Amino acid sequence: PDQPSNIQTSNPIGSGNTFVGLKSNSWGMLTMGRWDLHYGKAGDATADKAGALQATAISLFDYINGSPIANTTRTNNVVKYDSPTWGGFNATLAWSANPVGASEQDMLNTAALIGQQSITPGAAPGVAAIGAPLTAATVPGAPGVTNRKGDGWNFSPNYSNGPFNVGYSYWRAKPDAPTAATNDQRGDSLYGAYKFGGFKVGLAWNRSKLENATTGALAAERDVWSIPLSFTWGPNNIVGHYTVARNNKNAAGTISDSGARMVAIAYVYDLSKRTSLAATLAQIRNDSKASYNFFTSASLGSTDAVTTAGEDARLLQLSIKHAF
Repeated sequence: PDQPSNIQTSNPIGSGNTFVGLKSNSWGMLTMGRWDLHYGKAGDATADKAGALQATAISLFDYINGSPIANTTRTNNVVKYDSPTWGGFNATLAWSANPVGASEQDMLNTAALIGQQSITPGAAPGVAAIGAPLTAATVPGAPGVTNRKGDGWNFSPNYSNGPFNVGYSYWRAKPDAPTAATNDQRGDSLYGAYKFGGFKVGLAWNRSKLENATTGALAAERDVWSIPLSFTWGPNNIVGHYTVARNNKNAAGTISDSGARMVAIAYVYDLSKRTSLAATLAQIRNDSKASYNFFTSASLGSTDAVTTAGEDARLLQLSIKHAF
């Protein structure tokens, strides 16, 4: 079988979108690096200016009850092609040699040992007692590791014509060296919006799925739909969304009371083209078996940022943002 790709999963230069590549007005852009892929396609403008990033629809749209799809952050080791815009149409095609990133590093390191020769403990100095090649079952401390090469794909076409926009995003990710607790990912997002005057309304749908990487059994699947809204007059902006996550499904069937609903609204005042003030209100109402939380809550470093099953989350944020 293919050997797993022991590829760098951290970025010593920066944590944002970081890349090198070539760009042509006629042929598009080809890059290699670290990119946001697939997630964030719900279309809400909650955090476009000074509104709270935590209040975006990503909180439900790109999670399965706490399990992130497409990392909900930058994907490592990406080769990405962005087409130019032809008649309102453009597309992105991206491939990653290791889409899961650092969360799979221990399995990568362990799997790299598979196929190497074992050494018999207690051999006399200078006498290496060579044993049989290591296998997935005999690598120390890692029985059940599957020896395979993972990868990830994202295809995202988009079409815009005046006030109308529609798009789609496909995501598939297979981690290197999976264990019985590792899942393959599949995600589909379809979204669109229409703008008339200062008012913009959209509609977005997402289906995400986790399948056990060793057995293929359905681990989790759920649908989400979202309605993003915005209204702008002069320096004033009102932005927000209403988003619903349906019940989860697994190999045993539908899990009742595992969905959630989220509403967010922000008032944003433009001080200038690059500086804005905002007040954001948001709430997530979890069913009794759901524990959805605000996007980026895990990075806040507080136990208050953790929701238990059935617990609701609320947010109030006053903020200022300057775009450099």
